[in-house]
Amino acid sequence: MNQQLLITMSPDDLKQIVKEGVTEAIQEQSKKDISKTTYSINETRIILGRHSSTVKKLMCEGKLKTTSDGIRVLASSLEEYLQNK
Repeated sequence: MNQQLLITMSPDDLKQIVKEGVTEAIQEQSKKDISKTTYSINETRIILGRHSSTVKKLMCEGKLKTTSDGIRVLASSLEEYLQNK
């Protein structure tokens, strides 16, 4: 017999749980060599749960640091952004 569990939480609680999970995943990646880890705009969009135009805006504003060509987001910058959010 399969048992099901129903959990109710606020949207803010869910955002906090996701944020903590992403932060943990980024920290695990940082152990490998965060200076070389980058994310595409699409990957960054998924991590942040935002639209790609919002990610591009954050990049242009300097809130998300990018590679020298301005195409990929540095993982260290993404982690910093999430911690200060």
